[in-house]
Amino acid sequence: MIKRNRAKMSNQNRIVLDHLWNIGPLTPLSALVNYGVARLAARVEELKQIGYNIVTTLKTINHKRYASYELRSV
Repeated sequence: MIKRNRAKMSNQNRIVLDHLWNIGPLTPLSALVNYGVARLAARVEELKQIGYNIVTTLKTINHKRYASYELRSV
């Protein structure tokens, strides 16, 4: 079912999913710099809605918080 939905994904969703699947965790800054994906949280939410198990971890560096997204097995 998940693979069938992949054909209907936007290009940005495919890029995000490919990174999570092949490389690992992804942050909003790295998504913007490397792929031009400005709204990573929105793309992650769309992927979750079609069945992908993506976990969000909030991290803090120098008093600044950011999210890191990681694909987990189903």
